[in-house]
Amino acid sequence: MKILLRKNNMNFKNTIVTASFSLTSASIVFGHGPAVDQVRPGVINGNALEIFKRDSGSGPHYKNSIWTTPLLDIAGSWDNEYPGFTPVKDALPPGVSAIAPGTALGINLIAPLKRWDGSEFNLLPLGETEEFRAYRTTAPTGTTVTSDSGFSAGFNFLTVDATLGQHRHIRYGLLGDGVNPTGGDDGLYLLTLEVTATGLLNSPPVYIIFNKNVDPVTQSAAEAWLAASLVPEPAAATLLVLGSIAMLRRRRLG
Repeated sequence: MKILLRKNNMNFKNTIVTASFSLTSASIVFGHGPAVDQVRPGVINGNALEIFKRDSGSGPHYKNSIWTTPLLDIAGSWDNEYPGFTPVKDALPPGVSAIAPGTALGINLIAPLKRWDGSEFNLLPLGETEEFRAYRTTAPTGTTVTSDSGFSAGFNFLTVDATLGQHRHIRYGLLGDGVNPTGGDDGLYLLTLEVTATGLLNSPPVYIIFNKNVDPVTQSAAEAWLAASLVPEPAAATLLVLGSIAMLRRRRLG
C-alpha cells in the first residue's frame, strides 16, 4: 500500500488534512502514518481538552477539527483507521499543558451520521440504513455505532503513560445495512466525535469525512463547505462579543 498525504491549504478557520491511498495489492496493512495524521489532545484552562495538529514531528501545535480520509475496500468491508491519536507533549502553544500520566483517553460519537448531498452534509434520506461504527479489536477493545439520537457512548482507547509518546488508532467502518460491515452507497460520510479524558471536560467536536469512491473535486467542495460552516457568521460573532461584554459588565457591577 502506498500512502500519500496532502494538506488542502484553504483560507478557513480549520486546516483540513486529507489522506490519499493507492492500493498496490489486495493485502492491506495499516500503519501509524506521519505526524500530520494525528489527532493530538492537550489541556487548556487546566481542566478541558482541546484538539491540535502539527505539520511535522517537531513543528508547533495548533487547533484543528477536520480530517478527511478514504474508505478502503478490505475484502468487502469499507474501513479505515485514520487518523490516529497522540497526546501533545512538546512544542505546546501558550496556555496548553500535556495530559497527566495515568489519564484514560476515550471517544464518544456525538451526532447522527451525515452524508454530502451536493450542497451540504445532511442526514441520510428516510429508508436508507447506513451507519458507521468506531471500534478497536486489540486492547483496550470497544465498539460504538452512530445512531439517530445523535449521542452514542464510546470507549477508552489509551491510558497515558509517563513518556506521553503513545500513539493509538481507532478503526472506522461503514455498516451498509446499519449492522453488517459490507455494502453502503458511495458518498462522503461525516462522522462527529469528541475526545474524553478522566477528570477533564470533553474536547470540542472532531469531524472526520470518509470518502467512498467520490472524486477529488466533490470532496474538496464538501471540505470547503464544512470548514466554512464552522466559522461564525459576522453577525453571530458580533452578538457573541456583545454578549461577553455584557456578562463582564454585570460581573463587575455585581
